[in-house]
Amino acid sequence: MVHAVYWLSAYVPPGQHCVALTLLSTGFLGTPLALDALVDTGHVGLAYELLLRTDFPSWGYMVRKGATTIWERWNGDSGDVAMNSFNHYSLGAVCGFLYRRVAGLTPIEPGFGRVRIAPLPDARIGHAGCRYDSVRGRFEVDWRLSGRRLALDITVPPNATAEVHVPAAPGARIAEGGRGVARRSDLRLIGRDDVGARIEIGPGHFAFEADQAG
Repeated sequence: MVHAVYWLSAYVPPGQHCVALTLLSTGFLGTPLALDALVDTGHVGLAYELLLRTDFPSWGYMVRKGATTIWERWNGDSGDVAMNSFNHYSLGAVCGFLYRRVAGLTPIEPGFGRVRIAPLPDARIGHAGCRYDSVRGRFEVDWRLSGRRLALDITVPPNATAEVHVPAAPGARIAEGGRGVARRSDLRLIGRDDVGARIEIGPGHFAFEADQAG
């Protein structure tokens, strides 16, 4: 579960303030789902807060302790190390979140014949992406924030299509290769709302740009 831990005022010494902490206490079953569940319920900022946390318990804590792989247990450095793998799927499942949500690449059809590319840009990291070698070839996603401007570069291999979700501020111009995305023969605008646009693209390289909400 994701816990917000509060020091109740009854236990806080006079003159001090209550402190709220957000942390994960998930294990084998919950960790692969926790951050996705937060994103699906509209808590993208909280998901990033947990992802980037460096205090115990967190993935960043492992990095601070010199880890180059993800441990089986949050306290792998101080608990019963004989019962801890230092390269384990349970908490390492977060790597899937990096592909699915941070970079935004996920298959819609088996074999990656059709994929969804829906990155979640966040100014706290500023830049992210992925490269995935599928049976159809290599998919590449690369996004970068410069102030409020988002640049999203995508490569789709032959015999594949992608539904791209380009985040954008309401009314902001969305461009690909410097040209607007409406009425284009090389891509199809599926829809547009207050958070961005859905665009279908085929094989090739595409460079989208759009301003983000302040």
